[in-house]
Amino acid sequence: MDANARGLCLAAVAALGAAQALAGDAMEPGALKLEAPTVICLGVRWEVKGDANRNARVEVDYRIKGEPEWRKGLPLMRVDPRAIAYGRKTPDMFGGTIFDLRPGTEYEVRLKMSDPDGGEAEKTVTMKTRPVPKAPTDAQVVKVEPQGLAAAARSAAPGTIILVSAGTLKGRLNLQNKKASAARPIVIRAAEEQKVILDAGGGGDVVNLCGAEHIYLEGLVLTNGKNGVNAQGAKGLVVRRCRIEKCRQGFNNADDRRPGRDFYISDNVIIGPYKWPLMKIMSEEGVQVCGWGHVVCHNRIRGWSDGISIVDHRGDPYPCRAFDFYNNDISEATDDGIEMDTGEYNIRAFRNRITDCHAGITNQPVYGGPSYLIRNVMYNIAASPFKMHNKPSGLVIIHNTVVRNAEGAKGGRAALLHYTSSPVRNAYFRNNLFICNGARAIESWGSFVGCDLDYNGYNKGEIAFTKDGAKYKGTSLKDFSEKTGFEKHSRVVDISVFAGDVKFPAVTEKHEPPDLRPKPGGAAIDGGEALPNIGDGFRGEAPDLGAYELDQELPHYGPRAEGMDELTVYEKRRAELAARKDPAPAAGGAAGAQGPAVAKVEGVTPEQLAAALKRHGELKAAIIKGVSEGRRARVYVDMAGRPTRSRVIGADDVAVKVSARGLEVMVKWSELTAERFYGIARRYSRDRQALYEYCLGSGLKDEAEREKPRR
Repeated sequence: MDANARGLCLAAVAALGAAQALAGDAMEPGALKLEAPTVICLGVRWEVKGDANRNARVEVDYRIKGEPEWRKGLPLMRVDPRAIAYGRKTPDMFGGTIFDLRPGTEYEVRLKMSDPDGGEAEKTVTMKTRPVPKAPTDAQVVKVEPQGLAAAARSAAPGTIILVSAGTLKGRLNLQNKKASAARPIVIRAAEEQKVILDAGGGGDVVNLCGAEHIYLEGLVLTNGKNGVNAQGAKGLVVRRCRIEKCRQGFNNADDRRPGRDFYISDNVIIGPYKWPLMKIMSEEGVQVCGWGHVVCHNRIRGWSDGISIVDHRGDPYPCRAFDFYNNDISEATDDGIEMDTGEYNIRAFRNRITDCHAGITNQPVYGGPSYLIRNVMYNIAASPFKMHNKPSGLVIIHNTVVRNAEGAKGGRAALLHYTSSPVRNAYFRNNLFICNGARAIESWGSFVGCDLDYNGYNKGEIAFTKDGAKYKGTSLKDFSEKTGFEKHSRVVDISVFAGDVKFPAVTEKHEPPDLRPKPGGAAIDGGEALPNIGDGFRGEAPDLGAYELDQELPHYGPRAEGMDELTVYEKRRAELAARKDPAPAAGGAAGAQGPAVAKVEGVTPEQLAAALKRHGELKAAIIKGVSEGRRARVYVDMAGRPTRSRVIGADDVAVKVSARGLEVMVKWSELTAERFYGIARRYSRDRQALYEYCLGSGLKDEAEREKPRR
């Protein structure tokens, strides 16, 4: 064969190899699986074949069925089957969750899989969140004394409310294998909350619900037993507004390898035997679950080894997926505040407050994920805030706030701390605040493999980090970014980033949870990356770092007031998000065409107009002050006769300065319509009364209703 022929042959072989490689990189969609729904979350898993270079993506849109508007969700996470520890097997797939949905509501979920190397697929599925559990309105009510409870419960038919008068039942309540239905549960309810006491006398389970289905316990005190509630193999249980104390375990569903399904454990006080600062791994758990579809929310949990935990007896086919742990107030855990260990897919811990614990939220390991850790607040974590031992894979850690004292603490000198040699794989970090008084900003003993870290805030200090097996050590976040490719948009922060007088905690003392909301103009403001679904409704240029936005009320942690539930919170949040949108653009007209900022409108009284003029001056002063402190906001102003999305960059007594489409323009206050002035003022003032009176006297009826103070 001559040289030319040999060259052509080699070129053909190379071309064939390239074509085969390209074909291997092209994706092919596989089976789509829907997770068990919870009250406010929906999860999916979508298998994929091919895509050897793993650059395919799945975008998510969702909407309430019948509504016209689609909303963006977080893209699905690529689960990496090569990174799963301890011989666990999982398909090559994407997984993900949509958060903060309306309970008991049908949603359309649209998934778009695409690969730059070839292949596209789109699927739209209908999914429905579970309703907040409630007794049927036509339930039969049976009133009993505590001594008659056991007999009444054993004989109760589905659709019965057993109303128990105040008093004490000495002995255990055994409802093993008692069956009702989701539509017709059996409800055991205290006539007076916390005044019906079930006392097991020091042995056995206070309430045995093993194998039971759709039994509700409401307002009871469960005390003096091995387990407050034993729930092996149970389904659809509700434990709500109860008090569990003087038990070795609070709620237990993880002893004999019978997973549970669709629990709702909410608004309880669950008190364990331990006092801080005992830092020792024990066996007592506040709430321990396995299976799928569980909701553990708004509980006050303290004094346990682990506040909340999941367990799957490694090596057994024992599912731990589609869990929601949210708005719990957890403290004095001698081991872990929340233990996500051995979780599989779509497990979620969000909006929890964790104080005075050995570790914050643990993931050792997670078998593929995604394991979502979102908007949690941790103060005084003795060891690692996010314990990532034993080769976890599939972590999504977003918008958390951590304040830690390294002096005398165990494990390391940083708030982002990974103090084990085992690797962390396929983890995603965004918009967190990691603040410690130790010598280090980041400390990693093991390698971060296939991970993505950016838009986080760290205290000053040394960085000791291992990425994909390569070690880095230095003192500059900028240098760290240049050398590793991580944290290109990170910020240096310190304890002064908070609005309140926050100090580093003394590790061995008990603390009241501090207010860790950011201060105006601080380093946390506008420091994050905009992320759909979980970051909706932020004000300013970008989301703030950490768990809280600048103008956000503190979330409610622990038990709620009677009558408050996920549905009422959803409706309130939806109204707030609507109120944060800019007022609808005016229909044409040049700047100033509708007159000065405050003009008398038909139906406005002289007194209302006078109040509006006064409030206009107060609100203008608030805007000027906010801008001088470095706060920025996106607003609409009328430019060249058109409503234009702009960024406020300056303000004085004469005019507001905005930037839009590469231009900087001064707009006089007198040239702003009432609508436009309100659109700016509401981003810089928290004085709802002032905003209400201004809108009322300016003829902005809808805006006045939006700002009307609630009694």
